[in-house]
Formats: sequence, C-alpha cells, structure tokens
Amino acid sequence: MSHLNRREFLGTIPVVWTGMSSISQAAFTANDKVNVALVGCGGRGKGLGNWFAKLPDSQLVAVCDPDQSRSGQMADLIEKSGEKRPRLVEDFRTLLDGNEIDAIVIATPDHWHTPAAIMACQAGKDVYVEKPCSH
Repeated sequence: MSHLNRREFLGTIPVVWTGMSSISQAAFTANDKVNVALVGCGGRGKGLGNWFAKLPDSQLVAVCDPDQSRSGQMADLIEKSGEKRPRLVEDFRTLLDGNEIDAIVIATPDHWHTPAAIMACQAGKDVYVEKPCSH
C-alpha cells in the first residue's frame, strides 16, 4: 500500500475540486431557482423571509405560521417587494410532501427548531436553522 505525503495529497485537490464543480453545475443550472418555504413569520421570520425573497437564486414560494395574520402579513410584504406572492400554509408538515419545496427556513420559537429541522431533513429538504437548536 502506498502512502501519499502531504504535498502529493494537496496536489490532488484541484483535480477533485474541478470534478466536483462540474457535477454540481450539471445538477443545478444557473437558470434554476431554489424554492424556499419559511416556517415562522414572527420578528426573526420576517427578516429572514425578506432576505431569502431578495436573493436572486431563490424564490420564497410558501410561508407557514399557525397564526394566519402573521403569515398573511409576511406574504403581503413579499408581494409588495415585487416578488410573486407566496402561498399561505398553517401546518408545517404539508410543506414536506412533494418536490415543490427545495429548502425550508426555520424561524420558529427555539424549542421547535429541532423537531422541524429533523422532519425537514428526513423529507429530503435542505434546511436553514439558527441556533439554539433546542431550549
């Protein structure tokens, strides 16, 4: 068995990096947008929702909050910013079905971060969640 020294190992990185970048470009083209759902439309959720809605490579397609007035206000803000109005969802679990949603932003109270993140990961969604993951 041959052992690579540090210099030989580091010399292989550009080859691996080039190969990985070509794979990711084939899987996700520049014309594709990441469909994002926001869970939790309180103070932090509003800030994150506005931020994700303004990113050029993402589209906020759904907002979820058990308080319909909060999710409605969030959808209004997104629409007023010139983006397409996201659909309103009361039950987070409905976002996990199907392929419409690529990523879920979790802006719930702290004690709901972990359950929501685990369920979203189990459903194959990418997750953005801030600390703390539990309370």
